[in-house]
Amino acid sequence: MTKLYWVGLILLFLLFPKCSNTNIPSITVAAAASTQFVLAELIETFENNNPIKINTIISSSGKLTAQIEYGADVDIFISANKKYTDYLFSKNLAISKPLIYAHGNIVLWTYKDLVLDSNLNFLTKKNIKNIAIADPQTAPYGELSLKILRSSGVFDLIKDKIVLGESISQVNQYITTQSVDVGLTSKSVVLARKKHGKGKFLEIPDFRIKQSMILIKQKEKAPDKNAQLFYDFLQSETGKSIFKNHGYDINK
Repeated sequence: MTKLYWVGLILLFLLFPKCSNTNIPSITVAAAASTQFVLAELIETFENNNPIKINTIISSSGKLTAQIEYGADVDIFISANKKYTDYLFSKNLAISKPLIYAHGNIVLWTYKDLVLDSNLNFLTKKNIKNIAIADPQTAPYGELSLKILRSSGVFDLIKDKIVLGESISQVNQYITTQSVDVGLTSKSVVLARKKHGKGKFLEIPDFRIKQSMILIKQKEKAPDKNAQLFYDFLQSETGKSIFKNHGYDINK
């Protein structure tokens, strides 16, 4: 065989290193931005034990709901609340009723030298010029953030300081780049391996979200057994343990 043949063969392997994996079955999971980091660990654990590839679409729950309603090819929807999964179920787009997989907690998070106080009066101080929350129209954690600010009595005093992120991911970006002084985000984010120990946070008591998921009904297709397998894994003791380690309450 010529030298040119061997060079060509080596190039083939370099250009197509994953060609042996093309027959691995895959499913698509649409997930709320607040679940991004816990989902990464869940997928890693699952894929290490199952020959199934999990693809993800990460966005706000409201935007994902709209995409699914208009035909996005999704097998499982992991929402940050029940409202959106209930809506899709009412539209006959789910195989079964929504399932609550965890209760999410919300925190104040900052990368700046601030004293955080759960009564939230400190947000009115002059040294705090901007406060990030997710868009309440499409992000459940944004909706809860707005409820917290209003119930604490500080909303009218700080409404001009509020900076909206289209999802929790953008809120986190604002906080970590110090584009804002403080923000309201999911506790699961600040406990994630990539974020743990960075900045400082304070959990806001008495406020949490029932977070639910559903198996999406595929048009003209039978339910995907691999999607069911991952869906069951999310409810398993291993799955629950991972959720718990990321700051979720799993007791129903």
